[in-house]
Amino acid sequence: MFVFAYFRTEAEALHLAISEDGLDWKALNDNKPVLAGTVNTCTLRDPFIMQDRKGLYHLFASDGGASRYIVHATSADLLDWSEQEALPVMINVEGARNSWAPECFYDHQEDLFRIIWSSTVDTQPSTGADSRLWRRDHRIWQTTTECFKNYTPSALFFDPGF
Repeated sequence: MFVFAYFRTEAEALHLAISEDGLDWKALNDNKPVLAGTVNTCTLRDPFIMQDRKGLYHLFASDGGASRYIVHATSADLLDWSEQEALPVMINVEGARNSWAPECFYDHQEDLFRIIWSSTVDTQPSTGADSRLWRRDHRIWQTTTECFKNYTPSALFFDPGF
């Protein structure tokens, strides 16, 4: 059984679909949201669900298109969800415009969970402060956690150098 998490433009919330073969999908709940956003912008865009070592599901989602937060919630059964929390992942990064498409994976070498997301950060040009000349620095950022209660400060995860 496969489960697919998604959002719809007209309903920026968690939707789920299931499939036996990964090709033919059936939307659950008549293609209506199974979970609506309750914090900050009250949206859940780009949902990502992962299961931890104890079997608990973790939802990560974008908090709207221009938020510097990502949303986190947990569930034992994908039906009943914990209170949502807004993680301020880019709040302390000067020029940060957003936090999009979060994902999470277990880093076996470090024995912790690594949460990654895309962010755009305005960087000032060296030739003056004219905002029309600022470039937008698209990069993948990260924070790590062992317990989903305490998080390391956000840092660059991947910078392709262009």
